[in-house]
Amino acid sequence: MFFTAPEYYNYNKQYYLIPDGEGNWKKSDPRIDKENIDKLNETQLNIIKLIKYWNKKKKITTMKSYILECMLLEYFNEIEDNISIYYMFKNALKYISENIFCPICDPKNIQGDLNKLNKEERISISEKAKKCYIICNEAINLIERNNYDEAVNKFSEILNDFNG
Repeated sequence: MFFTAPEYYNYNKQYYLIPDGEGNWKKSDPRIDKENIDKLNETQLNIIKLIKYWNKKKKITTMKSYILECMLLEYFNEIEDNISIYYMFKNALKYISENIFCPICDPKNIQGDLNKLNKEERISISEKAKKCYIICNEAINLIERNNYDEAVNKFSEILNDFNG
């Protein structure tokens, strides 16, 4: 989940300085990020990977990977962790569609609201997530009726022919 990047620990403060990808430095604390990720179960980690893949492959305005991770951490705090990966994925899409308009809190309490998307970008992401939520719901209904081939086709609509 994490990429190697140069970082500088500020001895006077409890944070690191890391590149922001736009030529600037921002405050961070990767230790807190690691703690948050370490608390997740395998299904939740797989959901993060799946949603990141969806975010990258769907032809939509995309969110930065870290912001998406933070949003999903908020989602995981609101749900039971013993639901199937299908329902967790479906509900993650719904969560994104509804909560992209809200602030996305920095779990490290350093940067404040991470959601810097403009109104049009938020609407675009919300609409795409909502559409994919509906398709995912159809796929789950097909699975429940033992129609697995059709379900795979539905999931392929969401993930652009993702095959593993």
